[in-house]
Amino acid sequence: MPDIQLWLATRGERIMFIYGQNDPWSAGAFELGSADDSYKLVVPDGNHGSFIGALPDAERQAAMSTVYRWGGGDAVAPARKATPDVPEDWRIDLERRVPL
Repeated sequence: MPDIQLWLATRGERIMFIYGQNDPWSAGAFELGSADDSYKLVVPDGNHGSFIGALPDAERQAAMSTVYRWGGGDAVAPARKATPDVPEDWRIDLERRVPL
């Protein structure tokens, strides 16, 4: 992992890390160093299953705009709700790892 951290800090670009505030893995989170156009975001009260849609509104919009820009699309992403629309049987409780 040190070689990945070195690459990220010295030559990384267009990287977005999304961590959960309550995820124990966040303690070993990568540091961006001088990575160009890169972001480290934390979902308040989030866990290991945190994702871009669970960010607070302003951060979510900024993150989505960045992803759209990276992809060559419009810099302003459409508004999204925090919970993705997926069939009920696809949703899982990420704390217990069982179907809801």
